[in-house]
Amino acid sequence: DNQASVLAAGRNFENEVYITFGTGCQISIVLDKSESLKLQHTPTFELRPFLRDKLLVVSAPLCGGKSWEILKDMAKDMIMQFTNQDLSDDEIYHRLDEMAFNEIDSIDLPSIAPHFLGERWDMNSKASITGLTQNNFTISKIAAALLIGMASNLKHNLPKKCFEKRNCIIANGNAIKKNKSLCKAIEKVFQMPVKLADTIEDAAMGAAIL
Repeated sequence: DNQASVLAAGRNFENEVYITFGTGCQISIVLDKSESLKLQHTPTFELRPFLRDKLLVVSAPLCGGKSWEILKDMAKDMIMQFTNQDLSDDEIYHRLDEMAFNEIDSIDLPSIAPHFLGERWDMNSKASITGLTQNNFTISKIAAALLIGMASNLKHNLPKKCFEKRNCIIANGNAIKKNKSLCKAIEKVFQMPVKLADTIEDAAMGAAIL
């Protein structure tokens, strides 16, 4: 379904980057086979067949939108412990989104590695937070830093060469569609505009197109 989804969402394969955030997350880039031979291979990405003598370069971290859900669960537990209020998930997600959006461009964010579930290439990896100070240890800056970490985890898993000629990100998945701060974090990390995919059921649509 990875290839079918890209086929449905893509408009200009040579210039676009494809990102999906569901429970996990995935980044895909279409390359000519000749270009793929120039990549220095690492365990953090794989090559998958695509159309017209092209390949997909793909990295798929285990924890995508799940990372945001984990932060929501922590916030919900804290609220319950301190106030005995049982706020809905939607209320907490909305507030976290607003707080993170306002902090994404802060210069003193901590650094968060969102490996809560390990990774396919390193099952022993763990999530971590570094660079904490008395000024940035706040829920709003932790939320923003987590989103930056989620976006960075995608970008840094692919060789820099993959991003040559790329000028637009096509984004899909509920975690992106419902979270304006995640879109802003992706734009900041990748230095490209994010466009939400306008397709529905991408994999099925891509299969039908093929």
